[in-house]
Amino acid sequence: MKQPLLDIKAKLDAVQVALKAELLALQQGLERRQEMAAARGTLELMQEVAHVASKVEKLLAEVQAASLEASAAAGAPDGGKGGGAAASGGASPAAASHAATEDAAGAEAASGDPDAHARLLERVAAEVSRLSFLANKGKELAFVSSVERRIQVARLQLGAHLSAALAAALQRRAWQAAAHCLHAYVELGDVPAGEATLRAALAAPLAAGAVKEVKQRLAADPGVKSQEVSLVARAVLSGLDQRAGPLLATLLAPASGLGAFDVLGAVVLQEVSQALADGLPGAFSPGNPASFHSNFLASQSLLASLESLAQTRAAVERLRAGNAHAAFAKRWNLAAYYSLQHQDIAGAFEDAARGDKLEHAPAGSGSGGGAPLPPGFAPLQLAVGAALWEGLQRCVSEGVFLAPLGDRFLRLACQLAARYASWAREAAAARREAAASPPAAAPPAAAADSPSGAPGAAAAAPAAPQKHGPEAWAGQVPAEELLAICCDAATAAQLLTGPLRDQLGRLLPGLDAEAAARVDAALAAAAARITDASDQVLSVVAEEVADRCVAVVRQLKGITATYRMTSKGPPTRHSHYVSGVLAPLRQALDAPGAPQRLPPGVKLALAAAVFDSVNRRYAQLAEELLGSVRKTESSLKRLKKGRAPDGGGGADAGGGAAEMNDSDKICLQLYLDAQEHGRLATRFGLQAEAAPSFSALLAAVTPQQQPAGAFAGPGSGGGVGEQGAPAAPGMLLQPQVHAGPGELQAARQPAPLLAYQAPLQQPLYQQQPQQLAPGQPPGLGGNQPSY
Repeated sequence: MKQPLLDIKAKLDAVQVALKAELLALQQGLERRQEMAAARGTLELMQEVAHVASKVEKLLAEVQAASLEASAAAGAPDGGKGGGAAASGGASPAAASHAATEDAAGAEAASGDPDAHARLLERVAAEVSRLSFLANKGKELAFVSSVERRIQVARLQLGAHLSAALAAALQRRAWQAAAHCLHAYVELGDVPAGEATLRAALAAPLAAGAVKEVKQRLAADPGVKSQEVSLVARAVLSGLDQRAGPLLATLLAPASGLGAFDVLGAVVLQEVSQALADGLPGAFSPGNPASFHSNFLASQSLLASLESLAQTRAAVERLRAGNAHAAFAKRWNLAAYYSLQHQDIAGAFEDAARGDKLEHAPAGSGSGGGAPLPPGFAPLQLAVGAALWEGLQRCVSEGVFLAPLGDRFLRLACQLAARYASWAREAAAARREAAASPPAAAPPAAAADSPSGAPGAAAAAPAAPQKHGPEAWAGQVPAEELLAICCDAATAAQLLTGPLRDQLGRLLPGLDAEAAARVDAALAAAAARITDASDQVLSVVAEEVADRCVAVVRQLKGITATYRMTSKGPPTRHSHYVSGVLAPLRQALDAPGAPQRLPPGVKLALAAAVFDSVNRRYAQLAEELLGSVRKTESSLKRLKKGRAPDGGGGADAGGGAAEMNDSDKICLQLYLDAQEHGRLATRFGLQAEAAPSFSALLAAVTPQQQPAGAFAGPGSGGGVGEQGAPAAPGMLLQPQVHAGPGELQAARQPAPLLAYQAPLQQPLYQQQPQQLAPGQPPGLGGNQPSY
């Protein structure tokens, strides 16, 4: 049964062996065919390289012969130069290139048909490009390596002929021939050589002529030094348009096939940059900031003009990313220019800030001699404020600001604002320190007059270091003069967040929303620093004005003598000194000069600060007075109780309990005074009942029968009830005046705020010496105080 299967297997094995043999033979045949094809391809490549090389040499010989014939026809001596490209095969590439350049120059000068000659060169360039491709394809072959020398000579000769032909075409304004030459450069793959030829034949003469003309103008008029770059750039651009406008349009056209040429950057910009560096090197020097600024802006205008000539976005990006653009930008030392401007601007402001006295701004200048302030802004009063505005204006001035340095000038503006804020804080600190330290005693006259060589003479004291800035004058000027700092600070803060921000927006129109928000935040932070420093100065002035007000408040001590051990009835109106408590504040606000130009908000803040400080110290003095009175009254009561068995103690019996004691009268008087003090505060735009310090003052002096902290409000006075009895709880005290008709009418008139013009020089009362009987204690009997 297995025999059929074995037979079939044997047959299949035989077929398999035959197939393998046939497959092996077929594979060997294919390999031999591939080897033969490769050998044939190599042979054909070698034949083609040799053929194209011979063709290129024949074409170059034809070009050389035509050049010689044209030279002979024009009568130009050829000097025996000839032999064609074939004869140059044994010469060195450099010698062949030199000979080809000389022959090509003469041929192009005598050529009668530049267009046909340029077409021939374009054909040769195509063949040379083909030869270079084939040579690169077979670069591992020994034959190709032997032909490499001939290829290099051919390229050099063709390059020389192309350069001469392009220069001649540009000279004759044969734009069609020039275009063929440029296409030949593209075919040859030697675009930089074509750009170099365009530079030498087209851009270089224009730039050299422009530089020469500018030098002549500088010799006649040195004032045009800041216009060097502008004059050269305009002359070159206008010359390009006049001499090679059609060719320039062809080069810049997207579909011209000449997009490989960077005519704007590698030709025009690079030649202008080099001509300026060679002929007018001072144009790039930052030593003269004004000229540097003008020339840099002219360079940016030149770049903008070149970008406007580009017809595609890719061309613009190529110009900006090119080596010529980068090299041109490196010629401008922007860091040195900014350093000089920083020293000038910051130095001028620092000189003003370190002045030995508080100087006022020049009259009529508005901004210290700089640009006038925008409409609607209060004039700056101090020289430091004027110097700040002048420095800020210079930071964003069109004659100083440069867009590439925008972040640095913004930082400089913020630094000026921070320095101004520091100056104001130094003024506040120096003023506070001068107020805290006593004045130094003057040296004795004898010591000053004693000769230095006399025996026993004291050694000369070392000279105190000279003070500068606020330390030199802050402790000497009146407090009202310091308010000028607050005026200027308010104006400076508004200028930073208003006109200065708008000017920066005009100078940097391309900022995105995020960058613009950061600029606004930086300026707002600078304005906030100035406002904070102004508040510190205002606080110092408020403290000094409050001290003057408290000097008047101290007269409340006379209330004790008014009611102590007298038969004077309960008070019916405020003390006369109250109308003068806030008079120093009114004098400070009405003083001529800076106070008159304070913004309403600053005036209100000053009044609120003074009122708050006076209230706190007013409450402290009142509490001390009431505590002293109550202690004295407690001592007198204990003394009376100790004498009651001996003397009967009936002096106050029979109705004395119904009358107010001295401490209640004094407390009621203080309460009426505080009520009037709060009413007078409303004349400054303040709401006394809204001030916590005033509520604390009322709570300290409110009688026990009166609700603590009750304020009658403006236009109302304090008083007592009928027949001198204290008012019931919750009852508003009304004045009770016992006087004639005329006196009553005068008493009803509100006391004018300026009735008190200066602190009283005399006490409110005059104490007469008491004549005491033997054994009589002080304060009882005898002469009572007279008023």
